Amino acid sequence: MADDRRDDRSGREWVGGVVSDLEALPTVAQERLVAIERDLREKGMPQTFIAAALTSTAEVLRDFEQSELSDQNPFNREQVRRFVEAHAVVEPPAHPAQRSERKREERERLHHHATLLLREARQARGRHEIKKMRNLLLKLDQRELRRVLGRSGDDLCRQINVWLRGTAPLF
Repeated sequence: MADDRRDDRSGREWVGGVVSDLEALPTVAQERLVAIERDLREKGMPQTFIAAALTSTAEVLRDFEQSELSDQNPFNREQVRRFVEAHAVVEPPAHPAQRSERKREERERLHHHATLLLREARQARGRHEIKKMRNLLLKLDQRELRRVLGRSGDDLCRQINVWLRGTAPLF
């Protein structure tokens, strides 16, 4: 098993014998290959396996280095850069119109809800229905209705209070 026995040469020399054109790689890549060789040797891997691993890793490192330096990397091309700059996603600024639209929708929803409750309360006939509607109308925040809806809120609150006073003798 002469292949599995390590030569007495240093790690860098041994890696240089296995990997062709080791000096053509950047220093960082050379040091990485030596570190890989040392780690695999310490784990007890056979030298043939280590040699195959170093050779394939060196090829990947070369390819990676070439793709960064050449224009084959699509992001290095001028046309691609211009396209990315021209079509970059930009967050639209929040417009005040969105906030006012949201507030308007909230006012409409509140008005519709209060009007619907008042309509259902007026249609209630049974004692249990009237009790339920009184409960729901008492839970409405009249101060909020007046603040948000203005005059129409005042009018709704007046109608609600008239209905509540009219049903008070029943309970």
